[in-house]
Amino acid sequence: MEWAWSFLFWPSIILSSTFFLLLLLRHRRHQNSASDRLPPGPPRWPVFSHMFDLGKMPHHTLTELKDQYGSVIWLRIGTVNTRVVLTTKAATELFKNHDLSFAERSISGLMRVHDYHKGSLALAPYGTYWRVLRRICTVEMLVVKRINETVPVRRKCVDNMLTWIEEQSSSLDGACGVHVARFVFLASFNIGLSKESVKSAIRSSPVQSNRFGLVFKSAVRFRIEELKIRSTQIGSGLNPTIPD
Repeated sequence: MEWAWSFLFWPSIILSSTFFLLLLLRHRRHQNSASDRLPPGPPRWPVFSHMFDLGKMPHHTLTELKDQYGSVIWLRIGTVNTRVVLTTKAATELFKNHDLSFAERSISGLMRVHDYHKGSLALAPYGTYWRVLRRICTVEMLVVKRINETVPVRRKCVDNMLTWIEEQSSSLDGACGVHVARFVFLASFNIGLSKESVKSAIRSSPVQSNRFGLVFKSAVRFRIEELKIRSTQIGSGLNPTIPD
């Protein structure tokens, strides 16, 4: 009986080892073939990949990587492959010649709330709406003439931002610093949404913009399973604030 068990045990061990070895070789071959098509990039750590290589100032790190590896590099953040475009020339070629390759991409549940992803050129699925929106942006919005026409609007928003910062610093009387990022957000918001109703709601006083912050405070602490619920609450809170 013992001889029979030993006769069956060793062949099963050999077959199992051979099977796992073949799977490992196939996985390695697939990884090598996929990595051959990827842009160059720095060596990565196991499991964490390049997550800790970006440092405290990622934009400085990416500038150094551009000088070493070129205008398009490959990073792996955890398990996510990321292609980073670091020059204007490469970005122009990407969006002009290869935009169809990036039209169909995976959308997170956060962006699917209220179908926000369908209204964005960067996230909308490929179709008639995407083609029309791309044509409008190419012909009507992203041209030199149209951009130059918005110079007064952008200059006025920047002047308002500087005025807000000056008033805020004067009112503090040196008690603490000024949160400049908040005012930059307001200026960017005014430039992107230049309707008169939005201007009157935000541009008149930075204090009124606090209601936007109140909407997002509820989303500061959440669990992963509550992400979609909190995103729905944020969207519902912004809808009455921003008029059509």
